[in-house]
Amino acid sequence: MSEQEFLDSKNNELHYELTENPLLHALLDVVREAVLIIDLETKVVFTNRTAKEIFAFPTTSHPGLRLTDITRNKEIYHCFTVCLKEKSAFEKKIRLHTNSGERSLDLKVESITTNDPTLGVKVIGVVGTFFDKTKLEALEQTRREFFANLSHELRTPLTSIETYAETLLSGALYDQENNVKFLQIIAKHAARMRNLAQDISDLAAIESGTVPMRPQALRIAQVMREVAELLKDAIAAKNIQLYISIPEDLFVFADPKGFEQILFNLVQNAVNFNRPSGSISVTAEASGAYQVIKVKDTGIGIEAKQIPRIFERLYRVDESRSRKEGGTGLGLAIVKHLVQAQGGAIFVESAPNEGSTFSVSLPATTKNH
Repeated sequence: MSEQEFLDSKNNELHYELTENPLLHALLDVVREAVLIIDLETKVVFTNRTAKEIFAFPTTSHPGLRLTDITRNKEIYHCFTVCLKEKSAFEKKIRLHTNSGERSLDLKVESITTNDPTLGVKVIGVVGTFFDKTKLEALEQTRREFFANLSHELRTPLTSIETYAETLLSGALYDQENNVKFLQIIAKHAARMRNLAQDISDLAAIESGTVPMRPQALRIAQVMREVAELLKDAIAAKNIQLYISIPEDLFVFADPKGFEQILFNLVQNAVNFNRPSGSISVTAEASGAYQVIKVKDTGIGIEAKQIPRIFERLYRVDESRSRKEGGTGLGLAIVKHLVQAQGGAIFVESAPNEGSTFSVSLPATTKNH
């Protein structure tokens, strides 16, 4: 048997084993990595479900596809073809542009070989595995941004506390005109740091699921009136009109403390980013098995590019204004996780200089639930 005849026969065996083995298909379809196998002619012999999600495969069965038919990425093509020629195994990081966006992949390629007593070891194909690191890298970037923002958030009050403490120790303690003012500034920044630490602790507990949720029937209008009472001084300070239009017979099935915090944070946010003499309207209506509560303000609004990020930890639409109002930058993140922990969802509609509307959807119930 000639070398070419030998390779052709082994190539046919490879195609048969990979296309007619249901157990192998089932096994490779459940692995997280994308698996792609080609033969000596760079024809695609096998792909698993994950690979089909990543690469541009036809929606219908199309035998005879080559590697270049499913990806035009030069680095991927180079890795596979070099492995075919040199019987080498190696790894490479790949940036792949797809219809769903850019993906970060760790590619490992290895030759598939066969051994013949006469011809020796011959390559008959290449198997490539792709580990998708896109979400991991996004999480790592979020983590880096969070700690960078946290460092920045702490540095400002710490600097002020240190500065005014040193001023007092240098003799201003006996300055009857300013010493109390300096101490008030120190106390203000200390409170800001305490609030930040508390919000971080609350958010971590909610995310980890260690905060127990004890849902019960809650009258939305009643909880909203209690929240309005808590925020009446802040509302009055900016001469904001608060309008509450919630039917008395609307109930949500939610944790009392968690639901109150959701409304409190949303209304407080609407106050902080509102205009002086502006308005806030809070409404609620039934929508199937859910109650939809909307908090609408006449504030500064949010640019479209910022909306996907407003629920991130420490993300601020207007940094200077948020700090001036005493916000920690964690209020909306806490709201999002509290809503999700209770089986709900939150949405926002906004545009610059046109205000914002936050909509929270939570499970509905009756008083006698």
